[in-house]
Amino acid sequence: MNIDFFKQYDNVSFDELYHSFNIQLSPAKSITNHIVAARDKEYMHYPYALEKKFYNAIIQGNEDDIYRYGFELSKFTSTSLCKDSPIRSLKNGIICNCSTLTRLAIEAGMNDKTAFILSDCYIQKIEELNTIEELQKFNSILYLDFIIRIRNVQRNQEKYSIQIKKVINYIQNHLNEHLTLDRVSQEVDMNPKYISHTFKKETGVAFTEYIHKKRIEEAQQLIQFTEYSILDIAFYLGYCNQSYFSRQFKRFVGLTPKQYLQSVKKGT
Repeated sequence: MNIDFFKQYDNVSFDELYHSFNIQLSPAKSITNHIVAARDKEYMHYPYALEKKFYNAIIQGNEDDIYRYGFELSKFTSTSLCKDSPIRSLKNGIICNCSTLTRLAIEAGMNDKTAFILSDCYIQKIEELNTIEELQKFNSILYLDFIIRIRNVQRNQEKYSIQIKKVINYIQNHLNEHLTLDRVSQEVDMNPKYISHTFKKETGVAFTEYIHKKRIEEAQQLIQFTEYSILDIAFYLGYCNQSYFSRQFKRFVGLTPKQYLQSVKKGT
């Protein structure tokens, strides 16, 4: 399937498109009927204007508005996304909220891998809950957790210059690659000596030390939320052997990767 596949359907009506794929569902017009029926009853999807206000508050870093609009959005949990099961409908709605929050968090500066791991974990938890009350409470928790994480990211970034933010964002998105001062300086188009000096001055840690710190934080996420082996995680994050990875891990976390995994399992 390529772009030409999509282009061939340009200017095709909905009915023609629907039937061309031989979709064996209810008649195509039932979708239109469903839209009309939904408009005629109380349909509690949150207003797009509210989502836009929330988005703008996050991008602008307006803390009061982030909490205000986030709270307002968290109250909308009754969208009808499964006509035969209120529980399934509510789960689907909260999963949609989770997806929106994940992308807002990435735009706010959260590492994309961290955001998607967090999203996957929340979706798994959503599927475990089976009462309306639990799910509604969990929706509020979902919003609050993402808001707190977004604010923590923004507060950390507020301390740095535009140049160092650029370096940090590049590091965050390439933790599993071979990162050297020369390579990063080329990618962000800055002088390596300037990066080395300014990075230490603004962050309080040396360039290489910061990379180790962020890799170990990523390793904690992977150990906690995935089924990857410790060896696979070590190699994925660019460590040449498990022994060296374990030493670095213990230096930052105070536990070896195996000990950390055991503590995670005990806590679940």
